[in-house]
Formats: sequence, structure tokens, C-alpha cells
Amino acid sequence: MDWDGLLDYVGRPAILKPFSGGGWKHVYKVNDKEELLAAYDKTSPYCMTLQEFIDFNQYVRCFTFGKTDIVPVHYDPKERKYLVDHQYLTPELGARVVKDAQTINQALGYEMNTIEFAVNDGVPYAIDFLNPAPDFERDRITEFYFEQVVEKMARLVIDRALNGKASNPWPRWEEMLGIGAAAGFTGAPKSASAGQRSAAAPAARSAQGS
Repeated sequence: MDWDGLLDYVGRPAILKPFSGGGWKHVYKVNDKEELLAAYDKTSPYCMTLQEFIDFNQYVRCFTFGKTDIVPVHYDPKERKYLVDHQYLTPELGARVVKDAQTINQALGYEMNTIEFAVNDGVPYAIDFLNPAPDFERDRITEFYFEQVVEKMARLVIDRALNGKASNPWPRWEEMLGIGAAAGFTGAPKSASAGQRSAAAPAARSAQGS
């Protein structure tokens, strides 16, 4: 493993954290290969992610419902505290955060999620977005946002019960990046699986003819 190469690609310092987790557990800020290896040795049996450290001056946590209904919230990661502050984001930055959160949900196929953005000089960086079972505890998210979450989640569940299946609940990275059809996960369009089979067929015939 080229540990220095990983750090060169991501940048120093970097953040090592579980690819899916919560509560800021097993999160390490590392400055060099020695610190990275020391942190990594503490993480068994977790699957870890190494990502760029964003020296943020604003931090936003978004509650999302049904992919496109996004509620950006001012969050203080140092105090682990949600803040009711409707003027926290400029209209332009708020619109960018909402759009990026919608794009991430479409790519992941998530109907429910929390997405965290670290904002540096007006640019939002999505640093945590694999939370399909968000923390909606009343005492944590404030009474104000708890009431919103209950109403929006109830509306989503009722809509799905009345109108059928969830909306596009499959990952769409390949399709959205323009590198191929959706990967054919359970629930993906038949065209995706068919496309994979048709692509595999010429390869198989070529192998037989060689």
C-alpha cells in the first residue's frame, strides 16, 4: 500500500474515519504516514475512508426526505449542537447546498439521509453523506426541527403507502457521471441489467473465437 501516495492525493492533513458511522467515533486527523498508520491500526474491524481535511468556517447538516426535500441546518460540530438560525446561509449558498444534497441523494438512491457540508470561503464540501438512518432524536435536533422532521417524514411515508414504490431507490453514480448505465442493483431499471448483459455478450463471443 502506497500510504504516502494516498496522502499526496488527498492532501495533508487528512481525515481518517469509518465509511459509515456516527457520533464522530473513530475519526482521526493525520498529518503524515506515521500518524495515518497509527490511527489505522486502531480501527479494526472498520472499513475506513481517507478524505481531505476542510478547514471550515461554516458547517451545515441537511435533513433530507425523498431525495429532493432538503432542510439545511446550522450545526456546531465542536459543541455537537443544532442551532436554529435562519440567516446562517446566504440565499446563494443555501441554494447551492440544497442542489448538491439533491444530487447526492439521486446518486445514492437514498429516500432519507443526513448530509454534512463543511464550508470554506463560501464553497460547500460534502464530507459526510452516508446516513440513511439519521438521528432524529428530539433532544438533539431541537424542538423546532423535530416538529419539521416528524411532519415531513410522515408525509413521505404516507405518500409512499398511497402511491407505491420508492422513487428510484438504486445507486446512479455511473449514469450521472456519464460512464455507463445504473449498476443493476435490486430495483434498478431492467434496461441497466440488459445493457450489462448485452455488453458482456460480445466479450464472451470474442473469447470463444480466440
